[in-house]
Amino acid sequence: MVCKGKLLEAVKLEPKYVNFARIPGTSPEQRHLSVTRADGGPLQLSAPSDLPQGVGVEIKEIKPGDQYDVLIILTPPLKPGRFFNNLAFKTGLSEAPTFTVPVFATIAGPPVVRPTRGSPPAGGDAAAKQAQGAPSTPHP
Repeated sequence: MVCKGKLLEAVKLEPKYVNFARIPGTSPEQRHLSVTRADGGPLQLSAPSDLPQGVGVEIKEIKPGDQYDVLIILTPPLKPGRFFNNLAFKTGLSEAPTFTVPVFATIAGPPVVRPTRGSPPAGGDAAAKQAQGAPSTPHP
């Protein structure tokens, strides 16, 4: 016996997740997400109420009850390292009252300054001072 069916979705997301990849973390970064009604009826999309620090969401209705453009914004200061969070949006649909969007990024840390390696110039302290621009003292 073969059973065929059709998987129904209440909401379609494009893309399925939001990847900021590697960002400097010194200025705001944003990505768009398209949310469209599938088989669930008219949408009444609302932003997550418990956004983590540094994360913002703006929702713009494109086609009333049918299509939304969601802007996800990461705003400094952000802790350097890997960032991951699931944002839970409300749909207003009884079949699927919420959906989650994974958001991830790698936040670059401040530049690391390392001392240069080298050897002192030949001739000891007098040559080193001369290389630094100090006047040399004559040897008796």
